[in-house]
Amino acid sequence: MPISSFYAQLIGIFMLIMSVTWISRQQQVEAAIKDLFASKGALALSGSFALLFGITIALTHTVWAWNYQGLVTLIGYLLIARGICRLGYPHWSQRVINKALRHHLWVIFIMFVIGFYLTYQGMMN
Repeated sequence: MPISSFYAQLIGIFMLIMSVTWISRQQQVEAAIKDLFASKGALALSGSFALLFGITIALTHTVWAWNYQGLVTLIGYLLIARGICRLGYPHWSQRVINKALRHHLWVIFIMFVIGFYLTYQGMMN
């Protein structure tokens, strides 16, 4: 299995599970997200994991194309940015997540669509 297909399946299935869980258990997921961002330690830990996974994708998958492979690479670089923001700018990260939670249905929808697309492309290629 090519690395692009693996990452597409991994990220896609993760996003599908997260979006379905979020829509089915909205109050619990949003409370957990608020608790995570209220704790500086948990925020730093999640930022460290985002940075680690982003660097892993960036080092092993540098395909810039207008298809699912480019999307996988872009997600890797976005994870690096997310990790840096959570570690270096926790107050800014807290403000961003509060804004995102106000528009949570759009976030869930986008996450579901990207997850479905990546899962499909990863399974078909």
